Amino acid sequence: MFFYEVIYVPENNAPLLESNSQLLEYFTKSYKPESEWKVGPEYEKFVIGYPGFKPLEYEGQVGIRSLFKGLENEFKWTPEYEDDNVIALTRNGESVSLEPGGQVELSGKAFKTIHESLDEVNRHIEELKAVSQDWKVAWFGMGMNPFLSNDEIPWMPKKRYKIMKNYLIKQGHLSHKMMKQTATIQANLDYKSEEDAIKKLRIATGLNSIVTAMFANSPIYQGRETGFMTERSYIWKYTDPERCGIIKDLFSPNYCFQDYINFAMNVHMFLIKRNGQMIDMTSMTFKEFMHKGYGSYKATTEDWGYHLSTVFPEVRLLRYIELRGADAQDLDLYLAIPAIWKGILYNEDALNASWELVKKLDYEQRVKWHEDISREAMKAKVGKYQTKDLAKELFNISWDSLKQQKNLNKKGQDETIYLEALQEKVIKTGKSPAETLMEKWVSVYDRNLDKLLKHYII
Repeated sequence: MFFYEVIYVPENNAPLLESNSQLLEYFTKSYKPESEWKVGPEYEKFVIGYPGFKPLEYEGQVGIRSLFKGLENEFKWTPEYEDDNVIALTRNGESVSLEPGGQVELSGKAFKTIHESLDEVNRHIEELKAVSQDWKVAWFGMGMNPFLSNDEIPWMPKKRYKIMKNYLIKQGHLSHKMMKQTATIQANLDYKSEEDAIKKLRIATGLNSIVTAMFANSPIYQGRETGFMTERSYIWKYTDPERCGIIKDLFSPNYCFQDYINFAMNVHMFLIKRNGQMIDMTSMTFKEFMHKGYGSYKATTEDWGYHLSTVFPEVRLLRYIELRGADAQDLDLYLAIPAIWKGILYNEDALNASWELVKKLDYEQRVKWHEDISREAMKAKVGKYQTKDLAKELFNISWDSLKQQKNLNKKGQDETIYLEALQEKVIKTGKSPAETLMEKWVSVYDRNLDKLLKHYII
């Protein structure tokens, strides 16, 4: 969710940011030829004390620090510390990081195929369970924690989160709920040129509402239905309008890197890091910092990279395209998210065909549709279509593309195997995971929290 957990360590000797060309280079030096394109998933999940539905504190024998120390000691992860607190782990291109409310995120290594990501996430879950096997806890995947109120969830002791929570609550009344209560699965995909990057950014943003609906999975809060199918998506609307939402100008045919730079430059900063200290920069936009400095501090190229990771449009442009619209899921749907995006964005015919589904919408239609999806998911209408009809078409485009890509595992299976659960649970039924859950919630589950946990337990 909040990138650059491990790699943002700029100090006074970092290159100063003195020209617009350096801003552009962040993107232009990220090009990769098609032969080197990979997919990097990010997987957030919740852990809760069970029985009893108790939150995990950072400290304590059954706590997040103990979890991270267990992973370090038993599975050879390298820790990153902030003062005396371990806040992240790295190993062979993977990282495990700590979200504000104790959500645990695996930022997976970028792989050529989804098959390799399957091995990685299975290993990750096995390691989490091995460390916590005697703790009386349960791991589960949803877009929002349905058991605890926001006030019951403790803040994790990371300095950047203190700066962020103090600033964001002034911008959006649901920002703390976003930070502590939500979880997502993201996919990161490469681009080969400015034209390719902007095309993927535009089309993915146009399609994002469909994918958000397909994976809507956050309809319950504090054990009660909320009227939302993906409250996580709704919460982002009231986090910080300056840095979140759908970028209006993106759908202009002349949109380019410079336009995205201008957008990001005019967003207020969170912080910079100097000499091991985090400096609150929330009073300035990045444009102001670059042009004026802040006391004795001047902007660096690393500051720019970090700042780009703190703007949160529905689809984000970094050194790759970050697809961030889907709620977290249980394991059988986890890899469907990077798989469906891989099918769409790594095949030119699929990219063009999928754009036909949404290209005629104007900005106001896109915004309203996305808002409607938070409550109606696959039933939401845009124009004369229900989202479930567009989802079926998009699914078929991605499926055919993955067939054509012919990335086979040892059993001779291609990557469509990661769409099979999505096909059965969502496409054939026309219902998102949230819609299916709500039918069971009021009938066979009888609004029972134990049954809800069993539904989503990992």
